[in-house]
Amino acid sequence: MSVAISSTSNTPRNMVITDPCPGSHHMVKVPLRKKKSDARDMSSSFDEAATLLAENIKAVGDQISRSIASEVVVQQKSEEYQKMEEKASNLYSTLWEIEGLTDDQRYRALSKISDHPTQMIVFFSLPSVARLEWVRRFLSDH
Repeated sequence: MSVAISSTSNTPRNMVITDPCPGSHHMVKVPLRKKKSDARDMSSSFDEAATLLAENIKAVGDQISRSIASEVVVQQKSEEYQKMEEKASNLYSTLWEIEGLTDDQRYRALSKISDHPTQMIVFFSLPSVARLEWVRRFLSDH
């Protein structure tokens, strides 16, 4: 926010408050006269300036909140991606540990499970004894 106070010998002093938000064109002139008759006008002008300032503070606060929320979402997505990448890198060796799968089933499962991140989470959450049947059913459904 910028504040400018101007005065000449022929005019009363004025305080000009401009809106700090880019693209906004609000300007409030607040007369700084010392006459009692202008006290109401001055009070009204200060109320307008205070209201404008409060609106601008809220707008800036909202922008900061959105920016922080956006950064948190990006960080969470990055962490989720890293976890999925780690699971995908373990998928090959885990499939080769399952006895009873053919090499063709292993390669098909490797290709298809990695295309379904939620199913990959399910696969790794299963005990090793349940994985053979799960992979067979997964391949028949996909």
